[in-house]
Amino acid sequence: MRSPVPLQVLCCLVLFASSLATAGTPSPTMQARVRAATFEIVMKKPETDSLTYERPLPLELLPYKERNDPYISIGSAFAIGENRFVTAAHVLSLGFRTQYGPPALRGADGVVHAIDQIHKYSSAQDFAVFSCADCNAVAALETYRTPELDSQVFAVGNALGEGVVIRDGLLTSMTPEFRDGKWKWLRFSAAASPGNSGGPLLDAQGRVIGIVLLKSESENLNYALPIAELLDAPEAGHLDTEMWYALPVVDLRESDRRKLDFPLPKSLAEVGAISTEFFEQLHDDLSTELKRKHAATLFPNGSGAAQLFYVNVPTESLAIIARGADGTWDAYTGQNPQTAQLEDNGYVIKSDFGRYLLIKIRRPDSTDAARFYADSKAYLDTLLKVWTWQRHVGREKVRITSMGEAATDSIFVDEYGRKWQLRTWNCEYQDVVVMSLALPTPDGYVGIVAWAKTAGQFDPLSDMRAMTRYSHVSYSGSLEQWQAYLAMRDLRPESFENLDLAFEYGNRLEVRAPRFAFSYTHAQQKIAPDSRLMLMLGFVRDGEHVRWEPTGLTAVDDVAERNAIAIARRAAPEAGLPQSFMIDWQNLLARQHPFDGRMEELQGVTSIGTIHPFPAGKRQAAEPKVVYTLVRARQGQFKSKAMQAELKQWSRGLQVLESPVH
Repeated sequence: MRSPVPLQVLCCLVLFASSLATAGTPSPTMQARVRAATFEIVMKKPETDSLTYERPLPLELLPYKERNDPYISIGSAFAIGENRFVTAAHVLSLGFRTQYGPPALRGADGVVHAIDQIHKYSSAQDFAVFSCADCNAVAALETYRTPELDSQVFAVGNALGEGVVIRDGLLTSMTPEFRDGKWKWLRFSAAASPGNSGGPLLDAQGRVIGIVLLKSESENLNYALPIAELLDAPEAGHLDTEMWYALPVVDLRESDRRKLDFPLPKSLAEVGAISTEFFEQLHDDLSTELKRKHAATLFPNGSGAAQLFYVNVPTESLAIIARGADGTWDAYTGQNPQTAQLEDNGYVIKSDFGRYLLIKIRRPDSTDAARFYADSKAYLDTLLKVWTWQRHVGREKVRITSMGEAATDSIFVDEYGRKWQLRTWNCEYQDVVVMSLALPTPDGYVGIVAWAKTAGQFDPLSDMRAMTRYSHVSYSGSLEQWQAYLAMRDLRPESFENLDLAFEYGNRLEVRAPRFAFSYTHAQQKIAPDSRLMLMLGFVRDGEHVRWEPTGLTAVDDVAERNAIAIARRAAPEAGLPQSFMIDWQNLLARQHPFDGRMEELQGVTSIGTIHPFPAGKRQAAEPKVVYTLVRARQGQFKSKAMQAELKQWSRGLQVLESPVH
């Protein structure tokens, strides 16, 4: 038989159980007061969609709120005084550069209010105080400066964009700020989700003790800025950041910390402009400083770069010159190439180079050249045949087939006078921008492509411009394509102003570049619209300057490629290059194989190579610093004397315009 429980003990147990049941729940009065003073920060969704999809979007798969709400929720805010509201600086910064509407305040009644003026702003402490243009009077939340450890707290905010939620926990620690220890974070165990940023952290009495800002990555603890830091801050703006910069082509970094104070109040747009200029200027300054510090070792300077001046690298795809782990610069055409065939001999190729795409588009024969180079919509539509973009709608993915006309379209001229078409396209629903730097070539395009959030487009665009300095490509196309390309003078590289290319089908072809001239007749090799010409361009030292100019060519009779002639400039290697370069150079001067004027047959192709002139003339008193090679190749079997006679005739058509001994 059990002993009876004393009445006093029973009452205590009931009261204790009751306190456990209600410890994590604020009173109805407190909840009503907190909800009335807590708001969403929202941005209006774009009303236009520039994209075209492979099929209608199954929007019925989206949740009702997402499908019908014209706004997206990006964070939380709360009233702290008469027409004064608090949020996180990083929440407002989402609206500094965006395709959505500017950040605004939305209450529980669903009414959206414009933000009027920013009165306090700190990027370092991540807070902003602002006023509202048309808000009704709101009862502000009380504040409390000295919360106690292990006390009960409530995290309040628009969790996951689903409305204001109040969740309880404990104030577990006060941890020094990460960088300088200037203040102590309030760390708390109450749950916080995306959308809570900028909301209040309350004590058990409903007083604001902090601003919810960060979520721990490694444990279930979150961070709030003590409200005292905001209350004691002056009515001013403060930007403070540490940024690092790296070129995509070399493992070098430059970093700096910078601060800026500016007066307030100002409009949200004005604060956004100041902040954007501040960060972009720092990025540019770091880029300039890195290039200044390492000018002696960045291509085209430095011993690791020298070998690229002494080899011809013919490539119809875009190659990026980058420095490897061994300190040597080399040309890279990217990884994981993918190809899509187009009509009428066209194709598109993309490959990966870090976060960027390297692309080549071969223009279909039936596409008008002027329209091809001017049509920004067709350009990206073509790229989307090999670059898969999908829009996620519920459980389904719908492929994007077009992004429409470019939102911006301009010309960027790089350090070597090459004219790139700089274009951007808007992907409104994602608040994303697609960026392209495309270099027109006779047979189409090569280029660099990337995408970024609208707010973050400056960095990749800056990197892409920098990468043009390290870009290498040969210019290739049929004679018909060359004819159309050369007619568009506004797209030609500046170095082509000193290039003369003239041809008459069935008669003669002549090329005159700054360093050499070359010509041949239809009797030597077919000259027709489908005959192909690749002009090799390279980096050439000219005293203290480096120029990008023609260094050779390959001419092919037609698409069947039965006959070809190739000439190439070769320069004496400078001191410091591997010994193999000097050995190759001495073999070249000695006219050793494959430049010995002797015929060779391999897999059905007969070839013969030599050093210009052929046959060799009188030996020069001084050893030459530059020579030109000629290689003739033909499908089939031919007699040695006939090939040597051809080679002699080809050599007569080559004229070296630069001094071979300087």
